[in-house]
Amino acid sequence: MLEAKGLLKFYGSVPAVQNVTFTLKPGQVLGYLGPNGSGKSTTVKMLTGLLEPTRGQVVHDGCDIHENLLAYRKHLGYVPEEANLYPYLTGEEYLEMVGTLRAMPEALLYEYDGFEPGTATLGHKGEDLLRLKFHPNPDYDPPTRVEQLLTGMTGILLVDPQRLRLARIDGKLEKDVAFGWGSLGHLDKGGHILMDQGELPDGNWALRYFTMRFTGKVVFFKNIDVNTTETSWDFHRVADDLSFAQGLQLLKQQEAEVTKNASLSRGLE
Repeated sequence: MLEAKGLLKFYGSVPAVQNVTFTLKPGQVLGYLGPNGSGKSTTVKMLTGLLEPTRGQVVHDGCDIHENLLAYRKHLGYVPEEANLYPYLTGEEYLEMVGTLRAMPEALLYEYDGFEPGTATLGHKGEDLLRLKFHPNPDYDPPTRVEQLLTGMTGILLVDPQRLRLARIDGKLEKDVAFGWGSLGHLDKGGHILMDQGELPDGNWALRYFTMRFTGKVVFFKNIDVNTTETSWDFHRVADDLSFAQGLQLLKQQEAEVTKNASLSRGLE
């Protein structure tokens, strides 16, 4: 049985959901209707554990879902209203990234390495992120060349233990990785991938920064040179008493800084 008990969600001082209460028993179907902006998506995100309510509870079989969110999600199926894809990746690159992420639990071995604080752009600000070192699992047999990458990678993960979200992957190839015993090609030692995620003001998480740098060869003669860097967002909180005129001036300063950096980059090419 699933219960919503007095769910309330505020974004800053703006109420998105107010006092939603219902009980859903096995075999029942619930329709949840309302106009755009009425809080339907926010409610669903609280029911799935993707957002924490400002007040109230989501209860599954008598237990608050946040007491053991991982166990709750094993009973849950969720189809979002939109399929969010990373626009700077090709279809093939996106599938390769997802394949690599799905293989990580089996392909790597993990070691506790303490905690570090979340920031405004990494994880949830003010809450600790679990730090895990990782290295290849010698017993892992990669099914395709995509997962083969992980057989030479070491690095660290930062995980939000409360929300069960990945805040950072920072991995580096510590050795050359061969495909087909080297006859199909290889990736050079030193390749690097870094991905940072953080929480947006509305409680959703988004990819903030992504960089990938790999070199190597395919079938002895074709060079591989992958060099991708994307900053998806870089939000910073401003003073609550900032005036409109001050906000415009701040935007002009930021625009001038971006233009300056772009000119410097072109000069180095």
